[in-house]
Amino acid sequence: MRKGVSPLIATVILIAITASLAVIIFSSGKRYIEQLSPLPDCSNVLFEAGIYKTQDNYVLEVNNKGNQKIRGFDLLITDEEIGKTDLQAIFLDVQAGKSISQNIILEKSTSGKKLEIVPLVTDAADKIVSCDFRLAQEIILTETSVNSYALA
Repeated sequence: MRKGVSPLIATVILIAITASLAVIIFSSGKRYIEQLSPLPDCSNVLFEAGIYKTQDNYVLEVNNKGNQKIRGFDLLITDEEIGKTDLQAIFLDVQAGKSISQNIILEKSTSGKKLEIVPLVTDAADKIVSCDFRLAQEIILTETSVNSYALA
């Protein structure tokens, strides 16, 4: 009598190995494909924005002068003394041609730090994404005024 693996068990093992390899390849490839997705179109984003401090909170004022909806902002808080940058997302919808003023909570202390703001828009898949960080515009934290910035 010959000894060996039954054909049924061998088939189940081969199917399990194939399914495992398919899952591994798909999950690895998905990350790379997402990285290759095109950057959002920020050519129509034009806005004025400013952050000012009231007694107890910070207020973000945005005037959307472009023809594209702004879904929020990435706020870059850079401590140039130690070379560290923190990123804070601020979600708010500003329709084209509209203005909004909203209280925000700054997670990090801003004294002596550089503040830059980058708009968030939706991509072709309707996912909220940030415009290119090289287009970041500096914000001066003030007590009363709003600073004006534009992305072209």
